[in-house]
Amino acid sequence: AAVPRLWPILSGLALAAWLMVTLRWRRFMLSASLGGALSALLVVGCFTPWLGEVLQGPVKRAAELARTRPEPAVQWLLHQPSFSVYRQAETPLAEPLPGQLALTRADRLARTPCPGCKTLFAERGVLLIKREAP
Repeated sequence: AAVPRLWPILSGLALAAWLMVTLRWRRFMLSASLGGALSALLVVGCFTPWLGEVLQGPVKRAAELARTRPEPAVQWLLHQPSFSVYRQAETPLAEPLPGQLALTRADRLARTPCPGCKTLFAERGVLLIKREAP
């Protein structure tokens, strides 16, 4: 996912505020404290939520879809414990049987084909598939 457009603006404003304090008062401790505080605010307020969305967003949305469906689900060729948390049900590691859903990754599915599997969800390499009954 692309870096949010607001980041350069917020970083620039933080840098400008830090430079103003540093050049105006020339106090090392004040400057270092302000720089650390502004950096921490940027990391906690901007970077961490974005990174969480990049890493967990597709898994969360796949789990939410799986939760709305009646079929049992497994995790195949990967292990994402958060999928069970978001799905609100235990999701074992196994190859999907006919009629089951499976969370997997596109690159791993390409190496290990799944005959009779239909993709229900795909986002940033995370797949939710269903193995159809023969």
